Amino acid sequence: MGASDRDRMDTSRPVPVWVNESTAFRGPVAPGILLEWRQVAGHREPRWEGLTTFAVGGGELPWSVVTKWVREACLLPMEPRFPPGART
Repeated sequence: MGASDRDRMDTSRPVPVWVNESTAFRGPVAPGILLEWRQVAGHREPRWEGLTTFAVGGGELPWSVVTKWVREACLLPMEPRFPPGART
């Protein structure tokens, strides 16, 4: 999402995001809700993580909802409406 996007986001209310645990946004992308940010110590410099609730599963797997801290690089604002890589 980038620091400039993060700074502009109003974290006083939930923000819809796309979540992909691969920073390259390969594989399944899930709709999620970003609840808040935190900064954590990294190897070289601090990094940002977002507390995010999102759906996992589908296909032959049962659906469930997960709430966890997700690296900033794995979150995208939910604009456009369709997930990254999907055809409109």
